[in-house]
Amino acid sequence: MPYKSKAEREATSWMTRTNLISHVQNVDCCDESKARQQIGAAIADRELLPVWTDLLEVFWKLGGKGFPIQIADKPPRDAKFWQQVQFDPADPRKGQFDPDDPDRVFVGWNYDFDDPDVREPRFRKPMFWRDRAEDIWRLPDATARDEKKAVDFLTPLVKADPKLPFQKALDMCRKEIPQLSEYGFRYRVLGKAREAAGLPKTQVPGRRKPSC
Repeated sequence: MPYKSKAEREATSWMTRTNLISHVQNVDCCDESKARQQIGAAIADRELLPVWTDLLEVFWKLGGKGFPIQIADKPPRDAKFWQQVQFDPADPRKGQFDPDDPDRVFVGWNYDFDDPDVREPRFRKPMFWRDRAEDIWRLPDATARDEKKAVDFLTPLVKADPKLPFQKALDMCRKEIPQLSEYGFRYRVLGKAREAAGLPKTQVPGRRKPSC
């Protein structure tokens, strides 16, 4: 199994801009414009606090984890900033997203010191705390039938790879059953799937064998 850096592991606790919009659309059955409006309102009300990715990466490298409440360089809290559409060089407005990377938003200009008339748009990538976003926009709780579907889906996967990492297994199941909660997966689905695959209910600790 390839080594994952701390930044890669910590990043699973966060959502990108496009991930968040997709999540809101999925929960509220709305179009992208309505999702952006809701996100902007939540940020303006201080219910959802974005953080710049470049600062998060520094925070992780310094040994931090969780939510970095001490970061001073905070993204704008103005609702309109988060409701912008694609970047338009003819009518640039802060918050417009980068057409080459929709996870990034326009924050200002980079100027050429030798020629002040030459400038390039500067984009930054915000991230959103996953637990908080999923608390604000909740998917319907998974039913017993949903969890049975998750068990059936996961059983052949853990049978093929008895040491399938917890987070990877959860992510794979959530692609099939988005409303599946981490609690239900951890305490009901995973154990039942392992038993159905003829494995111990809990994974025996140990290092995974390298795969080619």
